[in-house]
Amino acid sequence: MPNYTKIKETDKAYMAGIMDGEGTFNAHTVNGGKQWCIQVHVTSVDMVLLEHCKALYGGSTGRARRPGTNLGNLPIFRWDLCGEAAGKLALDVLPYLKIKHKQAEALVESRNTITLNGKRTDPIDMRLRDFCARVIRQNNQRMLQHA
Repeated sequence: MPNYTKIKETDKAYMAGIMDGEGTFNAHTVNGGKQWCIQVHVTSVDMVLLEHCKALYGGSTGRARRPGTNLGNLPIFRWDLCGEAAGKLALDVLPYLKIKHKQAEALVESRNTITLNGKRTDPIDMRLRDFCARVIRQNNQRMLQHA
């Protein structure tokens, strides 16, 4: 488990650049809508970059499910971060983000409604989470339309 108190401001700013360029913020339900899940993903052809992300915040690294088709068919790798750690990352990078600020802001807002087990209980929290998930999806879609 990473020691979050030792993450430097320069590392947070660097991670914001990675998230703006290669990252994705995500929030959705799992287990038939019974639990709320927040996630962060970064994809890259550079596993060293992803291992650096993992060293700072934890999570897991591996090959992306889709085979790489860029840069001469190099493999594409992925770093995944879920739950509280994803919320911590979003909170850390929020002041430095330029492009994906709205997605991170919505993820942080939804994070504030999560109980320890992630269960959806309070109807107000459920509506807020659903709204935050829509904001994230809409902004992620906007990013894809401009690609």
